[in-house]
Amino acid sequence: MEKQGKIRIIIGPENKIIWAKKGENLAIVLRNNGININTWCNFKGICGKCLIEIISGRGGKEKKKEIELKKRNNWPDNYRLACQINLKGDLRIRIPDESKIKRINVLNSGLIIKTEINPGIKKYKLWIEEKELEKESSLIDIVEKKLKIVKAKTELEALKKLSQFNFKKKSLCVYIYNDQDIIKIDEDKSKLPIYGLAIDVGTTTLVGEAIDLESGEIMAREAGFNNQIKYGADILSRIAYASLGRKNVKELQKIIINDLNEIIKKLSDKIKIKRENFLEAVLAGNTTMNHLLLGLTVNSLGQAPFISLFSYLKPIRAKDINLKINPGGRIFLAPNIHSFIGGDISAGLLAADIFRAEGPLAFIDLGTNGEIVIKKDNQIVAASAAAGPAFEGGNLSCGLPAIDGAISRAEFRNGQMKIGTINNKPARGICGSGLIDLIAEFVRQGIIKPDGRVASQKKEILITKNIVLTQEDIRQAQLACAAIKTGLKLLLEFLGLYPKDLKAIYLAGAFGQELSIENSQLLGLLPSIETKKIIFLGNSSLAGARLLLLNKKSRALLFSLIKKIDYISLAKNENFQRYFLQALRFEPWS
Repeated sequence: MEKQGKIRIIIGPENKIIWAKKGENLAIVLRNNGININTWCNFKGICGKCLIEIISGRGGKEKKKEIELKKRNNWPDNYRLACQINLKGDLRIRIPDESKIKRINVLNSGLIIKTEINPGIKKYKLWIEEKELEKESSLIDIVEKKLKIVKAKTELEALKKLSQFNFKKKSLCVYIYNDQDIIKIDEDKSKLPIYGLAIDVGTTTLVGEAIDLESGEIMAREAGFNNQIKYGADILSRIAYASLGRKNVKELQKIIINDLNEIIKKLSDKIKIKRENFLEAVLAGNTTMNHLLLGLTVNSLGQAPFISLFSYLKPIRAKDINLKINPGGRIFLAPNIHSFIGGDISAGLLAADIFRAEGPLAFIDLGTNGEIVIKKDNQIVAASAAAGPAFEGGNLSCGLPAIDGAISRAEFRNGQMKIGTINNKPARGICGSGLIDLIAEFVRQGIIKPDGRVASQKKEILITKNIVLTQEDIRQAQLACAAIKTGLKLLLEFLGLYPKDLKAIYLAGAFGQELSIENSQLLGLLPSIETKKIIFLGNSSLAGARLLLLNKKSRALLFSLIKKIDYISLAKNENFQRYFLQALRFEPWS
């Protein structure tokens, strides 16, 4: 059916018909009609990623940019750039798969969450003709003009590289941050991907990923320890140490930067590139780690009213904190929410799509600084519960993080304790999920009393020849479980909810991946609700960092969303002490 005064566009091979007005931009029309064509360069006509094939009809006169790209890439005559076509008449077109926006899973453990690939760092291939050298006043002016950038901020290293080119023989690649800053200029390496880093900066462990920013593919993953642990396994101990003087702050900063640089080196070695090829890193860490990473004092976090110096920062240069990626590469920190609820939680909430999910639901990060977020209708409340490092294997006599050889599962069968380790390696220690299983099984057997006391006189339980569970280990587990249980109970009470009202409890953190729901409910760590409502997210902090790296629009969106979260101070609640003492017992929720 014809529409008077409208232009008809038929898209094959499905023969889908959409309508437009004369003069409208084809790429915008396609996107407005739900056809996600790639506009990588924001309609400038310089990336060649919105390529279409015109089967019939008139696309209008080709622009200079299109002619240049067509010549360089040997495209057929009927190939055009959608973003450079202002519609004149009816068209029949085909859109190649490579011209469609890629969407990848950023979180697929428990939930499938997708994001559009639209990174902050983008790469453009340029050719400079000899006649252009005669017309313009400088080489950088030519580059800016071709990229349609006004007064770009150009890194000195990029200018040095530009000075080495023979333009009569070579094309060049220009790497732009946020459509404005020239981060890097290099000889044409069109097939070399753009690399970025997503890093979860935990109190106990660090996990990093090297990511291809054009495909979204995770090229390599590495984990390591946060060696600040020698100044305290928990955040409060490190705040106390840092508060003793500026020298201590610098020491803690140096440690975390060195740890991150070690992970970056391992990642670059794995994928066989120079570290200078990492052009951006997104870091998701708790509030204290974010401060120490930047060398900032944490005095304001160590005393009432426990407030951070910042929530959201513009990206900083890697060289400003001595992070060993490209010196002009950008570092983006996932924003802090409030007090001790930091960027690891904001990133996790974004990755799990909590802001759009239908509640009531709870999000719990079972880490050193346990954080709890509950959503009811349009209200979101959050609290921080100082769980301590037991869930990550810290402060245990034979504790390990979730690494090869850590006991992660345990079950009493035929009068014997059967254990399982990560990657089935020989047992070397106990991680968080193994701790929960072991204590739950010993409680069932009466070897550990509900009040946490070991029944025997030895006050320690032999697990293997070299691995024991001590009375102090059990005490650490009691404190961690009680902190989470108390925080969850108080937030539910604040919103007028019972556990059974929750449609889901999302568990974040590496600890949760191996966690037994049955054993967690027996000890009271989790409420006694239907097991199908408890969903393990894995490392949602890392997944959130990956999302923020791959989609620059998600950054401003996240900052606007976290402003809607109400922070609840547990310590100020009149019921906190009573609930906490009750929660120390190993028993299910009533």
